[in-house]
Amino acid sequence: MSGRPAGLLTGSVGVGCGLVAFALAAVGTPTVAAGSVGVLALAAGHVRRSRRLADAGAAALFVQLVVATVGGLGPTTALAAAVALVLAWTFAHSAVDLRATLGTAPSGDLELAHLAGTTGIALVAAVAAVLTFGVSLGDLPPAVALAVLFGAIGLTAALRR
Repeated sequence: MSGRPAGLLTGSVGVGCGLVAFALAAVGTPTVAAGSVGVLALAAGHVRRSRRLADAGAAALFVQLVVATVGGLGPTTALAAAVALVLAWTFAHSAVDLRATLGTAPSGDLELAHLAGTTGIALVAAVAAVLTFGVSLGDLPPAVALAVLFGAIGLTAALRR
């Protein structure tokens, strides 16, 4: 495994998660446009190992998700897209960190453990949200659910700096 840049697997999975978020929230021309910009920025961030491009990509995907939710995207689909979006952003940042820290040192096992653990935590949080608010999120307006998600993303971003 030496010779392969550290973060390659993590960044690739991050772009894949961005594609999942895009596909789940692509419900009209404005959402497809915003999501396309987001996925392209995530991919460019992966290739260039740029946190700023990763942030820009995640922000565009977030705008896509907000527009789709306001436009009537179902709460469960919005939650699934939000989980994919958070994973995409997290993995994009982790890929940059791994590359900067490890260079070309073997990192396959580390990356697999990180991917599995982070995905597991995100899925547990999503299941907890569904169980707490019901499959349809009950009477909770989608805008409130997105506000809570935005707060969680903001908190995560603040803690990483």
